[in-house]
Amino acid sequence: MTLVALFAAATKLAGALITLTVAANAFSFSRYRNKNLLPFRSPIDESSDTLAVFDLSEGENGFFFGLATAPAHVEDRLDDAWLQFAEEKADYVEPKAPKQPVDALMGSAAGDGGSQTAGASPRHTGKQVKKGKKPLKIAMEAMIRGFEKYIEVEGQEEEQEEEEVEHHHNVTAWHNVSHPEERLRFWSDPDTELKLANDTGISVFRMGVDWSRIMPKEPVNGLKESVNYAAIERYKWIIKRVRSYGMKVMLTLFHHSLPPWAGEYGGWKLEKTVDYFMEFTRLVVNSVSGLVDYWVTFNEPHVFSMLTYCAGAWPGGHPDMLEAATSALPTGVFQQAMHWMSIAHSKAYDYIHEIRYPFLMEAWENYCHFTC
Repeated sequence: MTLVALFAAATKLAGALITLTVAANAFSFSRYRNKNLLPFRSPIDESSDTLAVFDLSEGENGFFFGLATAPAHVEDRLDDAWLQFAEEKADYVEPKAPKQPVDALMGSAAGDGGSQTAGASPRHTGKQVKKGKKPLKIAMEAMIRGFEKYIEVEGQEEEQEEEEVEHHHNVTAWHNVSHPEERLRFWSDPDTELKLANDTGISVFRMGVDWSRIMPKEPVNGLKESVNYAAIERYKWIIKRVRSYGMKVMLTLFHHSLPPWAGEYGGWKLEKTVDYFMEFTRLVVNSVSGLVDYWVTFNEPHVFSMLTYCAGAWPGGHPDMLEAATSALPTGVFQQAMHWMSIAHSKAYDYIHEIRYPFLMEAWENYCHFTC
């Protein structure tokens, strides 16, 4: 009876703590919303037949179409946090759904443009071979649904007839191509993507510079030993290639990719990351500012903070249970990361205008525009 009573008391205590944590987070967010989030008046009249008008004739201040990429999505030869995260095996593997023929669903599954065929051709050796069934890599949507299509191939060795061990990774796309670490090879062959972008008729191409490629090491002893200057020149060349296709350049400084060395000490939870980011920013701006038409300091910083430091679903965070439970409190990890990224944005914004648009600095001195 004593154990039963003790267990009941522990259960009540755990329930009370969970309730208190949820209530504290809800109260904290309510205060934050009332203090910082002003009521939003939508510019769209949803009762109208025409929701919006995009005027393409207004020049620099008008509407334009563009295509966006990010280094973590498209660059090969990049040993970034996402590559390391993708190569890790997931801690939990869901039971596989029964495999079904996918011919009837191939159209919808390939709708995301991500369908891939098996890249490796069968090797022919002197060993006895026979026809077998080999899984065909298909679109991510179909893979998520648990479907797999089989094709007949010759040259499959008898020794390889054993059921292959399926590896599960943290990034779903890792299952979808034969060499996922190559991504879209935008680093080694940017022209393939640029030709496709140009063929769409867009006027602006958005790309990013990867912080970990420019600074593969933490600059604890200065920039000389930590900066890859050849990478800066390569980015400069790629930006020139974008412009050679008649497209303007929108450059992102931070697109959800924290250098692995920064993630090890806490990343955007600490003030020193602001200093490191500014050293990176100055290197990039000083090198390519004359070639860039639009700048994005941070891409969706709130999403990065939430998924990295609160949920631990993205690389570089590793929050413990207490950190995740208190993440939305005024002193929680979400507010910490957002605070230091806001400071970094403000400093980067000022530096870009100081170098690129010095005549605007006086007018914009007291403003901080947080780019999402």
